Amino acid sequence: MKSMKWYQLMNKLQRRVRTALASAGLNQSILAEHMNISAPALSRILNTNLTMNTAFLLADSLYTLTNETLTLNDFRKQS
Repeated sequence: MKSMKWYQLMNKLQRRVRTALASAGLNQSILAEHMNISAPALSRILNTNLTMNTAFLLADSLYTLTNETLTLNDFRKQS
């Protein structure tokens, strides 16, 4: 089995969030602070199934900080 690169282990939502933050010169800690949660809590959010409320909070915070819009497709699991 081939070893996977770090970016292959991330889900679609993680990649979208990190890309948007990086293009704005920001990181997940800043997003977490804006969402009033800890960085580890944000990491857990990006790795689990989200509630609708959490998805809205994430999308709104990311848009406020980076002007990047998340779509429903960004939240879909990869098949």
